[in-house]
Amino acid sequence: MGIVALGLWARVPGGAPLAVAAFGLIAGTFWTRSRTRLAALGSVVMLCGILAGYYAHRQTERISSHWGAYVDGREERIGSLLDERLEEALLAAESAADELARLVSAEASDEGAQALVRELRRSHGVTALALYDSQGTLLRWDGVHRGRVPQDVQRGLRRYAYGDLPLFGYLYVTAPAAGVGTTVAAILLRTDLPPPLATGGEDFASEFRADVGEAIEVVPAGS
Repeated sequence: MGIVALGLWARVPGGAPLAVAAFGLIAGTFWTRSRTRLAALGSVVMLCGILAGYYAHRQTERISSHWGAYVDGREERIGSLLDERLEEALLAAESAADELARLVSAEASDEGAQALVRELRRSHGVTALALYDSQGTLLRWDGVHRGRVPQDVQRGLRRYAYGDLPLFGYLYVTAPAAGVGTTVAAILLRTDLPPPLATGGEDFASEFRADVGEAIEVVPAGS
């Protein structure tokens, strides 16, 4: 009877089958006069199974009774962490664009300007960093950007912008470079490429999922 009850608990977890299994074990222990070593070993194994079952049942009940609070707490922690990571990414883009705008000059040589763009992009960890003239013509570039940068970003008409392309989504931060034009820092927030063509977790959403274990969806405001 005890073995049958344990089997029933394995299929339909609950307190009742465990109680029946315990009763069967106790009854067998008192009602059986002669016990072989094999029977004694079987009783020990059954006792261990019942104790393990009670422990698992108690843990399950505890999780079920506090599940709502657990979910709310995890959502709050994930939300706070997401805000923190987004703030870090935004600050990195702001710093890259502002520093390039401060250091670059119209008199800088081609090699010097390109080296500066490359160094600042790598030090701040942005996806791409660019320098445009006042008409939106590209002067210097370092990094990777798939698709066309929006024209209002190229001309520095907005400090912050989000470019939503069919397969990619970029966050842009611009800064005016006196006597030159506009600096643009870009961060890849999302990519919708299939796994064989994915960028290797280089976008913000993939890195967040790898680090935290939660997937996020990046969509334009008002979507």
